[in-house]
Amino acid sequence: MLWNVVRWEVMRHLRNKQFIIGLLITPVLFAVFGALPSVIQRLDRPRTAAYLVVDELQAVPWLQTALDGSPVTVEAASAPRPDLEAAVLAGDADGFFVLDRRFVETGVLEVFVEKPRPVPNALEGALNGLLQSLRMQEQQLDPQIVQYVSSRAAVISSGINAPEDQSERLLAGLIMSGVLAFLLFWLIISSGSMLLQSAVQEKRDRMAEVVLSSIGADTLMTGKIIGHFLLGLIQIGFWLLIGLSVLRFAADIPVGDFIAWPLLPPLLLFTLLGYLFYAAVFVGVGATLEDIQSASNTQGLVFMLPMVSFLFIPPVTSNPDGFIAKVGTFFPPSSPLITMIRIGMEAAAAWEAAVAAVIMLVSTWLVVKAASRLFRTGMLMYGKNATWKEMWRWIRYPG
Repeated sequence: MLWNVVRWEVMRHLRNKQFIIGLLITPVLFAVFGALPSVIQRLDRPRTAAYLVVDELQAVPWLQTALDGSPVTVEAASAPRPDLEAAVLAGDADGFFVLDRRFVETGVLEVFVEKPRPVPNALEGALNGLLQSLRMQEQQLDPQIVQYVSSRAAVISSGINAPEDQSERLLAGLIMSGVLAFLLFWLIISSGSMLLQSAVQEKRDRMAEVVLSSIGADTLMTGKIIGHFLLGLIQIGFWLLIGLSVLRFAADIPVGDFIAWPLLPPLLLFTLLGYLFYAAVFVGVGATLEDIQSASNTQGLVFMLPMVSFLFIPPVTSNPDGFIAKVGTFFPPSSPLITMIRIGMEAAAAWEAAVAAVIMLVSTWLVVKAASRLFRTGMLMYGKNATWKEMWRWIRYPG
């Protein structure tokens, strides 16, 4: 009976044109939005800007060399200020400025333009370099010595007695854990949304009464979770097939070098536990809602729950052995994603991963039990959304 429910959930979506269109169009959308910034940047050619310079420091040749290849040009001008202003207002130049001793002493330069607008980055960078060069000449400093003294340190972390391939293995683990964490989040959001909407729709259409007269509520809920999990795997498998094929054959990237096989079992375990945890939450809460429109606040709170993990990501990536990282590892809502990231960084000890897995197993079992009680009662309740007090009473009811 369970697999009949699973087959029904899978096949009714596979026959749905919207699901098929979404399955096919999503990789296209990812590709379009991934390439769109580059296309826009190429189409949006930098605007050329020309400036006139009253050069009392004989520095225009230096600026011209520094600005070579940029969309900004400078030209020396000896005309009086009213003529320079007229040239700017007539559109013959974008602005003008004066290079004199005050610029060297104060470091302040006023650029006169028709309408106030930010100075181009290329011109600002060239003027900064000019100011430094003039001040070094004034102090009779060798530019090579100044560059040598002001060079930044390149700090490299190397493990003692570390294997030669440790950096490659760490990179592979980070990439693989990051990809699986993203896929888990996508699976939670996409499948969770379908689960919640499926429960609400069947309740609204009074299908639940007919189905629950033949099978138990636990069987129906479990079948829904497994069915949507398989649908999510179909989606992810299809997208991975396309993505990996493009990377391997079109971009000639050795995808196999970025797979850390020893890390695959624990990462897949936390992917599965994370999905089951959140799927049970979505389907349980969905059974208590009358319709999506009237339950927008509750729906928003449920969909915000997976976002908890993102609160832990910055401190985890900066300090994967710190207190916050360990809290995120053992806190059930964030445990799957944070533990996967720490495993990929080789920062989670074996006992930490084991304890996190046990916590997730227990938490998932408790959430599934609570969701089944919500599902059992909520699917047969009509006319209003369940209150938090009612949901708590249903969870506590053992029957």
